[in-house]
Amino acid sequence: MTGTNLTCLGCGYQTDTVECLEHPGATVKPGNLSICLNCGLLYKWDGQNWQRFTERERQKLSKEAQAWIAHLEDLRKIVIIDDLSFLQRHRKK
Repeated sequence: MTGTNLTCLGCGYQTDTVECLEHPGATVKPGNLSICLNCGLLYKWDGQNWQRFTERERQKLSKEAQAWIAHLEDLRKIVIIDDLSFLQRHRKK
């Protein structure tokens, strides 16, 4: 999904693009979800803006969708831990 900027309401992290790995170049559609890569906050596109995706909405998703979100959250944690580890190994002494 491309063409929509996202500034996280939780941490202020700015993303200048939103990508769909399964469909490169696809445009964002109402109901699509996104996740902040910095803090993990979930968002849903309402057709004009990104809105926080509530825990109640998340619980209404299919088990498969919930599993994908959990997987993305796990991957995000791995990337953050790896980034911190890299920075610690390479910081100037």
